[in-house]
Amino acid sequence: MSEILLIRLPKHAQAPVNWLITDASGGELIASGVLPNLAALAELSERASSREVYVAVAGEAVSMHQAAVPAKSRRHLQQIIPFTLEDDVAEDIGQLHFAWPSQSPNNEPIPVAVVARQQMTFWLAALAQANIAATQLVPDFLLLPYEANCWTLAQVDNTWLVRQSQWQGASVDPAWLPYLAFEEAELPTELLAIGDLNWPQVPAPVRPLNVDLPLFAMVQQWRHTALNLCQGEFAQHQPNPVNWQQVRWPAIAAAILCVVYLANLGVTWLQLDHQTQQVQQNIEARYLELFPEQQRLPADARRRIEQQVAAFGGATQGELLGMLNDLVLAFQDTEIELTLLQFDSGRGELRVQATGKNFQTFERFQRAVRAQALEVEQGQLVSRAGKIAGTLTIRRPS
Repeated sequence: MSEILLIRLPKHAQAPVNWLITDASGGELIASGVLPNLAALAELSERASSREVYVAVAGEAVSMHQAAVPAKSRRHLQQIIPFTLEDDVAEDIGQLHFAWPSQSPNNEPIPVAVVARQQMTFWLAALAQANIAATQLVPDFLLLPYEANCWTLAQVDNTWLVRQSQWQGASVDPAWLPYLAFEEAELPTELLAIGDLNWPQVPAPVRPLNVDLPLFAMVQQWRHTALNLCQGEFAQHQPNPVNWQQVRWPAIAAAILCVVYLANLGVTWLQLDHQTQQVQQNIEARYLELFPEQQRLPADARRRIEQQVAAFGGATQGELLGMLNDLVLAFQDTEIELTLLQFDSGRGELRVQATGKNFQTFERFQRAVRAQALEVEQGQLVSRAGKIAGTLTIRRPS
């Protein structure tokens, strides 16, 4: 994804929906706006289809707690945490959803976000109805910048968001600000302000942060948060949307390569088919040359050849055929012509009477035979009618 879309979902359907788009790093603001209510959320569907989607939810619907769970019992947090916090929440724990970070030190309490199950269903249904896929919901106040011993404040619509520590925060109605009182030990050393801070009787010195939009600060803090409300029964397992603008050219290139590959495959098939026909013609020509009384290559040509070989010199089929197969290259590489072929099955010898142009023809033939791991003995060679005739005895090594 080349850009990020951050959406802040309100607690109620009629409250405004804030949204913001940045580049992939979250450092450059591209666009922002406010929808009048959740019914208008579908207007962001097209923007969400080609961007990575972050979803913050109204912190006024979420409360933060600390659950002291022994290290040996942390394998069963799903069953233990609700009962551990039963006295700290006002509602029936069966109506509440509990979420916590995937990792936390064994010797420290576990930070737990508590939200009504009905509220989680409401938020996820609104996203689904708008055709917006999201796998994380994060309380908005936990997305504000955090510094030790400082509070971070930002105003979104008519609500003040306050982040008091790494795992503590709250949403405050501005009408309550004059009535808030804090004990001295609870006060921060500094207040970090995003935008204008209209807080009567601020409890600590104010330091403005170099960012004006709360949602812009949330995008920059997103990757630092470790608490996702979408877990347990509300876990979301949706694939990231495909950015067709990014994959269009690779897809076109892949299609072209596929067409070229299929075309080459077709050409290769035609070549192989042509070669197969040539081999078939050569086989038929050789067969008709050996058996001139035949008019065509019969379907049982192999069986007929084997019968002829079996009757030839009493040889076993495999022994003679194997030796002849080994001699194919020797006959092809030399200009030697056969006049007689005899096989002695008792001795395993093949006697060849042949003619050649000269004595070197027989020498080349013998070297080719020996190259096939066969033994060859040459008999007397005589000159007849301008050619050299002689006998060769070929056998396998003993």
